[in-house]
Amino acid sequence: MGFRDYINKIDEKGLLQKVDVETSKKLEISGILKEKEPTPLMFNNVKESEFRLVGNMFCTKNVIASYFNVTPADIIPMLSKAIAERSEPKIVSNAPCQEVIESSVDLDKLPILFHCEKDGGNYISSAVVITRDPDYGQNMDFHRAMQFSKDKFSTRIVRGRHFHTFLEKNSELEVAFC
Repeated sequence: MGFRDYINKIDEKGLLQKVDVETSKKLEISGILKEKEPTPLMFNNVKESEFRLVGNMFCTKNVIASYFNVTPADIIPMLSKAIAERSEPKIVSNAPCQEVIESSVDLDKLPILFHCEKDGGNYISSAVVITRDPDYGQNMDFHRAMQFSKDKFSTRIVRGRHFHTFLEKNSELEVAFC
């Protein structure tokens, strides 16, 4: 299962609404997402970016259940079973996220939204942060991340969660933002 698969499947089921008119990542898209919530949306023409943007992708149990071909009531038991019967992550040498490799990062090229007038910058409101610690192994958390420059983010690290525990060790940590 991959995110592209999820997008394609909910689109095939008619659950994804597409916005083809030009929209801005500064206030406009976040306003549309709020207005259309909980409808999953794909913005195909982001004014400040060459990339498309999706939002509201996990707003309802019905959409999530539809992807897994289960009822909304079956989601929790399905997740509980997946946790109880956990499998090791598959390490692949060639993945879609590795199709384009940049020597320097330019976050301004991405459709990272400026959500509210008084925000300090562009935010990824629910970034998937994957960390790998030599002692604890791999972990995935959700964090809010604010863009400070074309190559820097600031992330809110919550005390007591795995990422915070890893950082307290003051050692090097492999991190990926998705």
